[in-house]
Amino acid sequence: MDVSKTFSSYDLVHNNDCHYNGRIWVLWKPNVISLRLFHKSDQHIHCSLLHIASHKCIEVTFIYAFNVRLDRRELWDQLQSISSQVFLPWLLVDHPATGCHFTWNNKQGDGVRWAKQDRILASPQWLTNIHSTAAFLNAGKLKKLRGYLWSIHTSSFTNLSDRVAYCKQALHQCQDKLSSSPMDPTLIDMENTLLQDYLMVKLADRRVRNSIGSIQDENGKLCTETKEVRVQEILDALKSIDRNKSPGINGYSSGIFLYAWNLVGHDFKAAVFEFFQTCTMPKAANLTLLKQVLDSIIGPAQAAFVANRDTFYNTILAHELVSKWLCISHSQMLVKG
Repeated sequence: MDVSKTFSSYDLVHNNDCHYNGRIWVLWKPNVISLRLFHKSDQHIHCSLLHIASHKCIEVTFIYAFNVRLDRRELWDQLQSISSQVFLPWLLVDHPATGCHFTWNNKQGDGVRWAKQDRILASPQWLTNIHSTAAFLNAGKLKKLRGYLWSIHTSSFTNLSDRVAYCKQALHQCQDKLSSSPMDPTLIDMENTLLQDYLMVKLADRRVRNSIGSIQDENGKLCTETKEVRVQEILDALKSIDRNKSPGINGYSSGIFLYAWNLVGHDFKAAVFEFFQTCTMPKAANLTLLKQVLDSIIGPAQAAFVANRDTFYNTILAHELVSKWLCISHSQMLVKG
């Protein structure tokens, strides 16, 4: 590997001259860190690191110890000598760590052996004076949050078809009991909860079904390349749209494009070809004129048009109103069908 090309923005120090395998490499960005090498051996590299921006300095010993205990005696002697000369925070006391305790195994099946090879040791001065940055702590918290979010995802957004069937069955069973005891407040509350669960799962399932994750051809083969669209296919698709469908943002329905195809056909085809080539569609192309006129044709009490509210919330609201009305005697309510 050409180190100068792969790590062109880094400086490098190694112990190749101490061992034929070159067992330790230390790389750093010189515009961020200033490194001063003190000494090295076939099992360690000891140096100081100065963070240029904050002017904080520490000493670090990078170690790759031999496997044989007898060979490690020299390393321990060297570390003991270093410890008597270090006055700065020294990253080498057992530093708290997260994750798996064992970091290596020999992958030998029945004879597998585990060991903890990767360690971080720190001097008491390091633990007292060196603190993690807010960004690092925040990243650690966010990493822990991923597991919790994944559990929410797997419990709420997987096997949606089965969850829809389960919620629907539970709702029907509750409604059967409610038909025999229509004034039972426990059953009324349970039905409201089950109805909300069912509608939420049904909505999530519909969104998944309406999304296009992949496209297959007529033989069931997954399409991985963009197929060239023919002009006749564009015209056939346009003809298949009801001419009285809601017009687009420019006020024209599909019938206008068909009627004036000789005039607008070239531009229409160019827009379709661009979509298939770039896989992007301008947001305005999928809008209608309704949004521009809704405020002038609906009243503030028409809940179906409240901004950012899904339609199924209106179903829940109506259900709750009727349920509460059944529980209140001597009340009258006019329900619009």
